[in-house]
Amino acid sequence: MIFKTKPYQHQLETYELTKDKEYFAYLMEMGLGKTKVTIDVFNNLYSKNEVNAILVLAPKSVYMNWYKEFEIHFNQEVYAIAHHSSSLGKKDKNSLNYVINSQIPIPKVLLVNTESIRSKKGFTACYDFLKLNRVMMVVDESTDIKTHNSKQTVAATNLGTMAKVRRILTGTPISQDPLDLYSQFEFLKQGIMQSTNFYAFKYTYANIVKIDLGPGRPSYEKVNGFMNLDQLKKIIKPHCVRILKKDCLDLPNKIYSVRELELSAEQKAYYNQLKELAIIMHEKGELTVQSALETMNKLHQITCGHLKLDNGEIIRFKDNNKLKEINRITKELDNESKVIIWCNYQEDVRILHEEIKQSVTYYGPNTIEQRQNAIKDFQEGEAKYFISTQQCGGKGITLTAAQYAIYYSNGYRLLDRLQSEDRHHRIGQTKQCHYTDLVIKDTICERVKQSIQKKGNDAEEFLSSMKSIKTITDKIEENPAELLKII
Repeated sequence: MIFKTKPYQHQLETYELTKDKEYFAYLMEMGLGKTKVTIDVFNNLYSKNEVNAILVLAPKSVYMNWYKEFEIHFNQEVYAIAHHSSSLGKKDKNSLNYVINSQIPIPKVLLVNTESIRSKKGFTACYDFLKLNRVMMVVDESTDIKTHNSKQTVAATNLGTMAKVRRILTGTPISQDPLDLYSQFEFLKQGIMQSTNFYAFKYTYANIVKIDLGPGRPSYEKVNGFMNLDQLKKIIKPHCVRILKKDCLDLPNKIYSVRELELSAEQKAYYNQLKELAIIMHEKGELTVQSALETMNKLHQITCGHLKLDNGEIIRFKDNNKLKEINRITKELDNESKVIIWCNYQEDVRILHEEIKQSVTYYGPNTIEQRQNAIKDFQEGEAKYFISTQQCGGKGITLTAAQYAIYYSNGYRLLDRLQSEDRHHRIGQTKQCHYTDLVIKDTICERVKQSIQKKGNDAEEFLSSMKSIKTITDKIEENPAELLKII
């Protein structure tokens, strides 16, 4: 279902359509206000005394952002809000205990890092909250529960059975193939996919072929395309709304460019040595899936300007053309321009932050407070460069102060790329958004870029065509020799 409306109007129409639904999926493209609609629905249900609390599961990099969203969008002047994580101070523990156990007649909000429900403490906190309250439960970025038998998915699904109302939020419900839909929609209501279990679902919609590896080696099953997809779309259609930017927002265009570079002599020597070693291992029959993936990762690191050795030591290459190009670009931009620099490795972030003045970082080692301060400094302060990994900063944050994004190094997944692109191409953006990829020619860096190019397969096409999206790593896991074609 698509609304062709003016900006923000789609949020009102989505709210009206779904406000009284017991379970529903908001498959709204990134930056279109899934959070606001969800809070509006909770406010409506609370006002009608149908629920008195909301539990939000969200990725580690996102869940604390809901504090600010409630401040902006929640209509109730008084409410109790707390969060759960693996490490809480005394004040946060007291707030958590109060929100879970108190019986005060005000709305209660519990924000939880999705990963933490795999632990006993995290699961228990959610369980007690659900047991003691009438709860609307929300899974933000619901592809985090797409793996049907993961501990995280099982925990979320079990908790969901205790909730009075359930919602899932995502812009890209299919990150790999249509089988991703099963667990997300089963969270909403068990049995909704009309299959007795995941394997029945898989055999209904996937064409399975048996691969025989020869005498003495175990055979395995492989998905070779999909079938009955019109039937699958009919099943999920009544339980979701799909909204795209192009149908409701007059956002400026995205402009893409690539800057092709070469390896320095030092990098090339390391790169060729590893490449030759992989060829020798293949010729000797010693190239396993693990060794192929490790080699690919090291080759990718070399193109970025560093190499992590097996003993944990990190080599930085003094002559690094990507870093030189970053410096050129920063000199080309005017003083008012703000730039996001996306990286695949934490070492990339450290290298760039040391090199670039007026920069902030948003990646693994940062505390939650440091991450929030980085966003504020970039959006409202004097920081001109926001340096982050796609895995950490690519979800759930708004960086509309930026007009430019530079991909210093790409990750292997198209979903991460799509999400990171939309951190500044979203509601509130008034300028054209520029995206520049730094690509080392004739290397794994170029192959990675090619593998995650859109080629028309944006998030909407995933949902409408139900195509399978294979990454470079998927291909190597199926056949280690694929590494030789890639490098």
